[in-house]
Amino acid sequence: MTITITLSWFHRKIGPTIYYEYPESNLPPDELTKIPDLMDMKFEEGFFSHSLENLYLFNYFFEVASRWARGHKEMLLMSVCFTNPITTQIQHEILVKCIDFANTLKSTPNVYKSFYLDGPPSGEFPVEQNDEADIVKNDSILKGLLRDLYWNIVSFSREKTEEEITAELLSRKSVDEIIRFLSRGPVEKEIIAKWYTQHFPELVLEEVLYELENQKFIVQNEIEHVTYVLLVKIVKVQRTPPECIITLIQEKPELMELMDEFTERVGNFFNNYKESPEDSKELVKLVAKPGIYDVLLQLRAGPITKDRIINKLDSEPIKNLMDILNVLTTQKIIDEFNYKGELKVLLIDDIQFTTSFPEYLMKFKSKKPDISNIVSNDTNNKVTRTLIKTKLPEPKENSGLENLGEEVFNKLKKISKEKSSTNKEE
Repeated sequence: MTITITLSWFHRKIGPTIYYEYPESNLPPDELTKIPDLMDMKFEEGFFSHSLENLYLFNYFFEVASRWARGHKEMLLMSVCFTNPITTQIQHEILVKCIDFANTLKSTPNVYKSFYLDGPPSGEFPVEQNDEADIVKNDSILKGLLRDLYWNIVSFSREKTEEEITAELLSRKSVDEIIRFLSRGPVEKEIIAKWYTQHFPELVLEEVLYELENQKFIVQNEIEHVTYVLLVKIVKVQRTPPECIITLIQEKPELMELMDEFTERVGNFFNNYKESPEDSKELVKLVAKPGIYDVLLQLRAGPITKDRIINKLDSEPIKNLMDILNVLTTQKIIDEFNYKGELKVLLIDDIQFTTSFPEYLMKFKSKKPDISNIVSNDTNNKVTRTLIKTKLPEPKENSGLENLGEEVFNKLKKISKEKSSTNKEE
């Protein structure tokens, strides 16, 4: 699904016209020219939808005060264009964002000057000393606001990955606490309700249970008129070597010098890395932030020049991309180095989500579980049947991360040398 935003402006001489399209040249010219004409469909501030042949448009008409416009108001139309139908929920989110955008423009002094790059209306209004500078300045501000709006819309319109969904859920304190509460074994729902109300009185238990059940963290089961909540999945979040190293070494031998630097830095990191619950929580928070996650997605393909990241993500909702890179550097997710005159950014460790059963379920692996204290003797009962028949994985006594750095370093170095030798022989 392709998303484009446009801002149309009523030009005093030529009528409705496109002021800005982002991303630029995203729409066919014949469809782009039809959008400004939609201004004729609305005469007061408000939201409306419209369809062209291959586009679904969601529009917001509004006005901003102007010293140079007739009637002292600039008429504007904000249009969000999709190539596929969208849900009612996304439409509502777009409406909220458009209202916020309109209010921001109304409260931005001299924003109307953005529309007069060719200069103020000649002869009709006195030209002030700072007008030309203000036109350029406000044009830049307005286009920056439009790009921010675009990335905000993209962030909630695109389909989120499983990693993002899980991270957003686990990053909430209420979810983290309830998973810890359930990790000891099945609990009566009534007991959970009392505990949850005491610790999170402003939140609704049913909402969080619905999310956890939807993401298959828990099951709820009624036994002898009592509802129990069982935690059936836990998620482990840890750092792992980026997979792109192996791929790049095998597919791009011409980058061997770069790969040597890459593998050395990855190996050095894991030689000194110690896993901890605190670190896992920080990793979850990172993945839960869209701007940071977008950078991770790019770097998973391999080292990228810093300029390229800035060009691609300059318009992220988190306005200062440098803040994102600084956070990732501080958290030792990325590193920078000079390679043939270019400043490269590389992923020295990736973030991996793995799932397993909680410890209290591990005992059901090899024998029929003794859950008579919470489950009836009815072996057709859903919970009993699930626990008895499920083959559980072996518990891991050691994550192996203590020696991971050396193993990764040696393995990658070996592949690198073998590839280099093969190239020399050829």
